[in-house]
Amino acid sequence: MKRVFVLLLLTLTMSAGNSLLAESIKGRITAGGKPVAGVVVTDGENFAVSGTNGKYLLESEDDAKFIYISSPAGYNSPLEAGVVKFYQPKQKEKKSYDFALEQKASDDKKHGFVVIADPQIYAAKEFPVLSEAAADIREAVSKYDMPFHGIACGDLISHDHNLYPEYVNVMSKTGIPFFNTMGNHDMVVYGPSNETTRGRYEDIFGPSYYSFNAGDIHYVVLNDNFYIGRDYFYIGYLDGQQLEWLKKDLSYVKEGTTVVVALHIPTTEGEQDRKQFSYARAGNSVSNHKALYNILKPYNAHIISGHTHTMANHIIAPNLYEHNIAALSGAWWQGELCTDGTPRGYAIFTAEGGKLNWKYKATGKDESYQMRLYTGEDDKSFGENIVANIWNSDANWRVELWEDGRLTSKMERFDAYDPAARELYSNKDKLEHKWIYPSVASHFFRAKPLSSGSNIEVIAYDSFGKKYSQKLRSRSHYDVVIIGGGASGTSAGIRSASLGARTLIVEEFEWLGGMLTSAGVSATDGNYKLRGGFWAEFRDSLERHYGGAAALKTGWVSSTLFEPKVGDRIFKNMAARQSKLSVWYRSTLSSLEKSGSGWRLKVSRDGSASDITAAVVIDATEMGDVAKMAGVPYSIGMDSKHITGEYIAPEQENDIIQDLTYVMVLKDYGKVMTIAKPAGYNPTLFYCSTISKKCTNPKEKNRLWSPQMMITYGKLPNNKYMINWPIEGNDFYLNLLELTPAQRQEELKKAKNHSLSFLYYLQTELGFKNLALADDEFPTEDKFPFIPYHRESRRIKGAVTFGLNHIKEPYKQAEKLYRTAIAVGDYPVDHHHTRYSGWENLPDLYFYPVPSYGLPMGTLIPEGTDNLIVAEKSISVTNLVNGTTRLQPVVLQIGEAAGTIAALAVKRETATSAVKVREVQESLLSKGGYLLPYLDLPADHKNFKAIQRIGVTGIIKGIGANKGWENQTWFKADSLMTVAELAAGLKEVYTHADFSGVADGKVTPENLAAMIAKISGKERAEIEKSLASGWKSWGLGEYSLKKELNRLECAVTVDVLLNPFAIFDVDLKGNLNTAK
Repeated sequence: MKRVFVLLLLTLTMSAGNSLLAESIKGRITAGGKPVAGVVVTDGENFAVSGTNGKYLLESEDDAKFIYISSPAGYNSPLEAGVVKFYQPKQKEKKSYDFALEQKASDDKKHGFVVIADPQIYAAKEFPVLSEAAADIREAVSKYDMPFHGIACGDLISHDHNLYPEYVNVMSKTGIPFFNTMGNHDMVVYGPSNETTRGRYEDIFGPSYYSFNAGDIHYVVLNDNFYIGRDYFYIGYLDGQQLEWLKKDLSYVKEGTTVVVALHIPTTEGEQDRKQFSYARAGNSVSNHKALYNILKPYNAHIISGHTHTMANHIIAPNLYEHNIAALSGAWWQGELCTDGTPRGYAIFTAEGGKLNWKYKATGKDESYQMRLYTGEDDKSFGENIVANIWNSDANWRVELWEDGRLTSKMERFDAYDPAARELYSNKDKLEHKWIYPSVASHFFRAKPLSSGSNIEVIAYDSFGKKYSQKLRSRSHYDVVIIGGGASGTSAGIRSASLGARTLIVEEFEWLGGMLTSAGVSATDGNYKLRGGFWAEFRDSLERHYGGAAALKTGWVSSTLFEPKVGDRIFKNMAARQSKLSVWYRSTLSSLEKSGSGWRLKVSRDGSASDITAAVVIDATEMGDVAKMAGVPYSIGMDSKHITGEYIAPEQENDIIQDLTYVMVLKDYGKVMTIAKPAGYNPTLFYCSTISKKCTNPKEKNRLWSPQMMITYGKLPNNKYMINWPIEGNDFYLNLLELTPAQRQEELKKAKNHSLSFLYYLQTELGFKNLALADDEFPTEDKFPFIPYHRESRRIKGAVTFGLNHIKEPYKQAEKLYRTAIAVGDYPVDHHHTRYSGWENLPDLYFYPVPSYGLPMGTLIPEGTDNLIVAEKSISVTNLVNGTTRLQPVVLQIGEAAGTIAALAVKRETATSAVKVREVQESLLSKGGYLLPYLDLPADHKNFKAIQRIGVTGIIKGIGANKGWENQTWFKADSLMTVAELAAGLKEVYTHADFSGVADGKVTPENLAAMIAKISGKERAEIEKSLASGWKSWGLGEYSLKKELNRLECAVTVDVLLNPFAIFDVDLKGNLNTAK
């Protein structure tokens, strides 16, 4: 019975492989109207060759889906919508298929090709990072004087085949034609059989196996994804039809020719895999690879593959080499690295005749970046070895360890995990895709140095003799060092590290968060409706901890109140998730000096001195101490109105700063907790802190509240009370800025005693005798916060100075600083001065009304001092403006921007003053941050980024408003826009544009297309077509050519079709620069 079954199966197989020839297909191959001879034509099974007249006759199978050619060397098949059209879909009644080629401008015997693997777009949100990769490829290819093409080794998208058109659009920006390979994620799965998996891919890209030629090299693309048809299960397998086709295809290729075979799943995982196939890993390599190897034996063959998201090079035989290329997406766009530590990127091959040369190019990195070095500090299993991850290496590479300029040993190859990849992909809580895990790889090298103190350099020579080297960076060197773990220092450190910079926070005490935690000011002011970026992350964490937004509304001064210790815990958890971030607690900066373009620092850490270096330093101290140490010019106190032009500023400048406060967190002990009377206690200082018969001459007559209102002002969760009472309460005037640390501590005893006196007054005069300093909040001996609340600091002289007029009328100022915005604020100008002796002679600055604002990037950049960024409350603003920029949500954003600038400076190897404004803004937007404080759309809205981008170009301007305590700015997204208004905005950017002839009145798609045509030089009809096809996908609802458009619709259209934000950078003063 078994024998009968085998015979029956054999009969069916033979029948399937010998179907009747159904029809004759003819056609002609031409280039520039002239015939092209010797072109191979196929239907995927049968073959023909064009004659001297360019004509061919092909006997085609009835079930063939395509008629296609093997594009000959020296010619290009045409590109249509970004797809190489070497094929035509076979039509039932059509009998003739002509192919028109284009002759290449130059000989292609010397040519190049880029290989990408696994771009694997899961969702549209990943297209911007794919665009970065496309731009990188374009730039890399431009350096070669030869024709180039690209090969994509499959998994172009991840199951959502509706993303194909945009994928093609983005990759077309590389400037080279791409030949595509089908991957397992390109299959239509859950169908009845393997034959049904290719439909969506073939609809866009044509046949899933084919060939083409360039110079002396023959290229073959195969489909080795075989769907089993049970759930989502596939194996690596080349079916018999393809193998037979390949034999026939290669019969037209001279033996000894270099043949490049592209497929998705690698043919091998290594020598062991080739010796003994593992059925458990059938989806990881091609199970019938030997059949392919046998077909390729007569040729000099290179197999290129993807699939693994790792890098591996296999010398299978003297004439057979496999390049398993790392993923363009890294670990599925979850990090910069693939799971084996290879940076996301692509391979660049160059051909001269039949000889190939190759290298790997990391996206965004120089081509010389070919390795990463580690020590036992990174992975204990490395012991005393120096370890090099050299991702593009193979068994023929020579790798050497050099110490102090002297070769000391050759490095041995071994298998290992990359420590950075393991850090990134071991914590599943940080990953959107939980199935990602670090991978072991064989491209590691190790050697033990002779001396632990020597200067280490690893030198590697590739198969072509090209030399690469990498020096081991001292573990005492950091990309970014932040002095001060306050509000801005914490956000700066977390954001810097998240962008890849090795970052250190030096913090004097044991907590992170500064005024939000260590100073006890755990009731935030402002930005309640401007919930974006790091500020939103912190708010989200608070809500998760306490059970929702309503749980934070325990007092009436703020809608966000929390226990300081909870804030510290949240910040520490956020910091712990960053593998590149270190925090040194109980540490202070002792000295700072320039060292080349960077800095040399001496830090006192737990009483011991540590010498470190940094590329960039961020001053996040409470009083701008690092800026002073670095010699940055600064101001203290109030500015003269004659200098700043602020009419409410005083006539003469002075050195008066705002009152500080030693905040107290109290709790109800349920028993009398009256403290001993503080030294020098004077109750009259507090009589007017609340409504009282003893209050006869209040300093703020309109701000008297009952004792109960006072005590619940800063009520915290869990029945605690934050006492930060500004109305003749525990504010205290001290100007500590120019004092030594010892002098400051002595003076602060007075402020602490003043707060204790207020507590004693609360207990003995107002009846709150059961309230006392909480014993479960701050881990300090006296139960006070670590530091007081410093409202004002030194204010540096920066690249720009942000004044009140910039806030009140941003579009009327000579400096268009709104174009450079990197943070937002909406709190009034709020100054505390009533504890200053002589306060009554100062300007009345109580909640001076202003619109909300965008803070300029140049306020963080000191004038004349590179690679130092100033944050916290020491930024370059006027004294008046400090009254609003000092608030917690703004300072968190200042830190976020500082960390972003620093990390980008390190990444781009440029000075902080040269970091591009638009790149910083784009990075902040990518994290959900605000640039301008528009209330129209929340940060998670589809078109939020569009109005932010257009807003900072000034093409469409926001409208500010003040309503009581609430300061606002609106984009007026729903308001209709006139042609005159939009034309005026466009003219500010596109100064050459001439809009004469454009119909007046309200903007419509019709006249908007006319305006864009005048700017871009494109045909108006083409633009109208783009509007019609893209409108709904842009989130703009129904479309008609005559529809009157609102400001949002205009903004989105200009953003998509003109993209002025990306094209025109600005300098720190807001001046437009030339195109990037």
